[in-house]
Amino acid sequence: MLVPVFLLITTTMSAQNPVPGAAGIFYLQSVMETASGFKLDADGKFEFFFSQGALDRYASGQWKQEGDLVVFNSKPRPSQDFALLQNRQADTPGVVVQITDANSFLLDYVHVTIEGDGQKQQLVTDRHGAACFKPQPVEAISLQFEFCPEKISVFKFTEAARGRNYFSFRYEPWLFELFLENFELKLTEAGLKGNHPLLRGKEFLYRRANQ
Repeated sequence: MLVPVFLLITTTMSAQNPVPGAAGIFYLQSVMETASGFKLDADGKFEFFFSQGALDRYASGQWKQEGDLVVFNSKPRPSQDFALLQNRQADTPGVVVQITDANSFLLDYVHVTIEGDGQKQQLVTDRHGAACFKPQPVEAISLQFEFCPEKISVFKFTEAARGRNYFSFRYEPWLFELFLENFELKLTEAGLKGNHPLLRGKEFLYRRANQ
């Protein structure tokens, strides 16, 4: 029986360069004062962690291997990362946006933008979680936590609510959670290579534990 030459070549190359299984723990290499990595379980679930100073971020979801690529997907990202608690008329001459949280460290890092009637103002909350603006109509409020810059929550208000000048919000529990969508890393003998969900750079190496 004759075997096509290309089949023999393909079989030989596959035997010489097998694609390793991706399950395992991989740690980010050569980034100062940063701990980060991926844990890939054999059942297709993954966990991602990132720690830099006082900041901790995380992600979870499903992974799959496509040849030498590993593809990560989390559950769908929620539409908002803050929850509106109050919007009312207060005895104050301006507009107040208040952030509330049991952790006082999180209060003074929120970038707040208010818009209405063609006017726009921007402030960062103070250590009490307040941003106090000059008087203006409020049609929309945008909130962005400084240490999660990819997350911007926009709240739009009906005409009936635009005369109000006090708005309070709280963080949603998933504020520090990342939601990966078709995030890819290349599986190599050295580990996983590619981008990082949070850090800038063309290519990072995540080395397999105990390697």
